Amino acid sequence: MTVTASARRLVVVRGGRGREERWERNLPTVFLCAGQIFGSAHPTLALTVLGSCVSTCIFDPIRGIGGMNHFVMPNQASGGGQVGHDGDSAIRELVKALLSLGADRRSLRAKVLGGGNVLLPGERQANSALDIGRRNVEEAFRVLATLRIPVEAECVGRSCGLEIEMLTSTGEVQVRRLGTR
Repeated sequence: MTVTASARRLVVVRGGRGREERWERNLPTVFLCAGQIFGSAHPTLALTVLGSCVSTCIFDPIRGIGGMNHFVMPNQASGGGQVGHDGDSAIRELVKALLSLGADRRSLRAKVLGGGNVLLPGERQANSALDIGRRNVEEAFRVLATLRIPVEAECVGRSCGLEIEMLTSTGEVQVRRLGTR
């Protein structure tokens, strides 16, 4: 089953074969692990897998420059102080990288993904310190609002993991739900 928000270029897929159905096969591909940040001025497929972690896909649709991060915790105090492990530094460092590649800050757009409730399956405890996914999503939206980067699409707060694929040159994103039928 595929649900498409074509104006926002966000595709949520359950089942199916994966990237060969959607993307060129000869694209350079980069897989992001937790705490990593990637930006490119060339068409590249950026991939990651998320549970309670969050990825922000930020891109300049006019210049074809984009990238992705994968952060673990909402802020530096909870992220262990390593750049890229917390939402604030991961988003700011990605924006800095995109600007250094030639993106125009005024053209930047974002998509927010992940922040699943995978540590407390079946429960959503609004004030729980264990609800890392919700806190990560809130931090992503807070930082993007502070930087005045509009969010074009989101896929957050699910009760399953997500596999994310982003084409950096267009900002197009495909999301595959993991552990669903």
